[in-house]
Amino acid sequence: MITEALVFSYDDAIGLRNLMPVILSSGFDQVVVAYGSSDPGSYRFLEQYSDRVTLVREDRRLGKPSAFNAARNFLKGDVLFMMSSDIQVCSFEVKRTLSLFNDNIGAIVPPVVPTERPSIVNKTGELLWHIRDSFLRIISRKGEGVHGGELLIFRTDLIKEIPNVVNDEEYVCMEIRNSGYKVVFSEYPLVRNLVPDNAKDYIIQRERVIFGHHQMKRFGFSPKVLDFLALEDPVNFFSSILTAIFSKPKLAIYIFPLVYLELISILRSKTYSKRSNPVIWKFADSTKQRD
Repeated sequence: MITEALVFSYDDAIGLRNLMPVILSSGFDQVVVAYGSSDPGSYRFLEQYSDRVTLVREDRRLGKPSAFNAARNFLKGDVLFMMSSDIQVCSFEVKRTLSLFNDNIGAIVPPVVPTERPSIVNKTGELLWHIRDSFLRIISRKGEGVHGGELLIFRTDLIKEIPNVVNDEEYVCMEIRNSGYKVVFSEYPLVRNLVPDNAKDYIIQRERVIFGHHQMKRFGFSPKVLDFLALEDPVNFFSSILTAIFSKPKLAIYIFPLVYLELISILRSKTYSKRSNPVIWKFADSTKQRD
């Protein structure tokens, strides 16, 4: 199989600079970077990779779907590792991951483990991601529709373009499953990220994601997500929470701020569509790497 990496990066030169050595040492047949910045000089370091990387520059920020569609013509491989530059990965385990693909599997969603930081909101976000992974393990074992973000690995030919949606990775998973392929959860490669460490950034991030789940329903999809699960599938909802808490009991106390912040985010998501362009959102600054 021909493997490619597609990296999205906008105003995150530090994250991309930290991620590039891992990407280039992972054995991808091609690497495409779709990038842009309000500071024209911040991505100058990419010049050193010009003979190894295909660069697709955005003159202005239009969102990840637009960046994917601009980069799609350069993608000729079989399997695509699609990611944003703000993740941290020790190894993409390309060969091991490719071994998971068979005739029925169209996409793979790996686990995400937040980098530990001391704030209450950070611990709350850590618990949310831990519940998310517990939930994905449960529904993947049942053969139900898995979807996820941060890093997504899928058969390139199944996605020709991405419409103007907020949750692009969720759309890709839903579309692949709609095409008759399975989307499964895998324990590798392990992805790390930075979750918000203050309430403002948490709500900025979550209101957008929750709105994106509702947007998927307008496309005719029925995503299995924690935000809908309490009413739609309470057994899996509480099973995911209890599994996560029992496996990491030190995070149990953060269930209270989690419920509080999620309720606020759900309420705010109801007015998110009133924005002039919902696909363009304010960055949650505390989720970006700093020198």
